Amino acid sequence: MNKLLIFSSLILLTFFSTSCQKTVIQVRVDNQYPYDIYNVVVGPDNFGTVTSGQTTSYMNIPEGSGNISGETANNLPLTGTYSFSGTSPGNNPYTINISSTGAVTLTKN
Repeated sequence: MNKLLIFSSLILLTFFSTSCQKTVIQVRVDNQYPYDIYNVVVGPDNFGTVTSGQTTSYMNIPEGSGNISGETANNLPLTGTYSFSGTSPGNNPYTINISSTGAVTLTKN
């Protein structure tokens, strides 16, 4: 009886721990703007300074909506939003592209 109870508890624990996991989205930043961008934040994650011409490594961002922010070396703000939903875990890399004119776009890789 104890073995059955322990086994059943393990099955339930496994079910609840896997069903409560949030999907994460892999995101990187590609800065083609002629200036460095300081304190680049996407949702809860801080990419730090992204120098001109640099593409960062991927970071895991939780599924959902959030803000994109930063400040350029010439004191212009970088602001935007994102929304990720309905994607499958582990197969969802995105790049936030900052063009040479300062336009911000999001592309799925």
